[in-house]
Amino acid sequence: IDAAALNEWIATQPAHELALACVTDRDVQRTRTAISPQPGHQAATSLVVCSCQFPAGLIDALPAGASLNALSQQVEKGHIAAVLMLGDQIYADATAGLLDPSRMDDRYQRPYEDLFRIPALRSLMRSIPIRMMLDDHEIVENWEPGGNRREDVWFGQGLAAYWRYQRADAQRFALPGVSRKPLHGAYAVCGFPLYMADTRTERTLRNAHTPHATIMSGTQMAAIQAWMLANQAPTADTQRPLFVACPAMILPRPLAARDHPDDRLQSDSWAGYPVSMEAMLGYMAQARIRGVVFLSGDEHLGNCAEFTLRDGAGTVLSRGYSIHVP
Repeated sequence: IDAAALNEWIATQPAHELALACVTDRDVQRTRTAISPQPGHQAATSLVVCSCQFPAGLIDALPAGASLNALSQQVEKGHIAAVLMLGDQIYADATAGLLDPSRMDDRYQRPYEDLFRIPALRSLMRSIPIRMMLDDHEIVENWEPGGNRREDVWFGQGLAAYWRYQRADAQRFALPGVSRKPLHGAYAVCGFPLYMADTRTERTLRNAHTPHATIMSGTQMAAIQAWMLANQAPTADTQRPLFVACPAMILPRPLAARDHPDDRLQSDSWAGYPVSMEAMLGYMAQARIRGVVFLSGDEHLGNCAEFTLRDGAGTVLSRGYSIHVP
């Protein structure tokens, strides 16, 4: 976090966006301390993962902010070191098309204004590190390439709004003819390796005639695999997780996709992109990557799964976890 750059950015922003900018030099120093491992030992750390923020309406503002209020209280007690928000921080399509606005300033600006007006979220953003990755509802429900022209427009507008509001970077709008910076990247959280993966905007066209559709680009897949190899614990006895945060759930597969492969096109998760799933898990087995913990959201359910990858003879090659939050 660069305090000087942040203050320069604040000076250029309209008043309604300054909920993003309630950060002081003291907050910056606290953030740096929180994400740095303590010398000599690794203290116990609590990392919160969340997704699918309920959009506040005229009569349900209190329920919409309830979880953030509870989270803020835990932060004040010093129980939480960092937060990952893995998609659907807003619902640009909150009324499922019935009353959704079509103008960009209504469709995207208003939901973000409502989000950042929530006092508990503003408190969190001043107190601890928060990283955010978009998913479909920042654009339109279950967005993937191949939709209609209106959805293509919404894709550009939604991506621009994400950069502006969730990443506080108004210079990286998705403009026609301009190559955009990837959303994914490697970080550290609470002293542990973290890769924030983009499982939405790099998807390829998917239909009955495209059996090789992928949930992310080959460039991103290769970057994650190289990051895994470079950051895994030096020995099998060393316990250090590698966190891969991605909105789409990788495991377990939905029963319909597992038992009826022809139905996998109906799945919005990794199961709907078997080429990508096989590439990720296959590499982990081949390279014997240890300790990967996939963190995901989107499905509106809680799940914690442990998986084991074996060769044809039954020899264990890799183990990992998939933790999914409502």
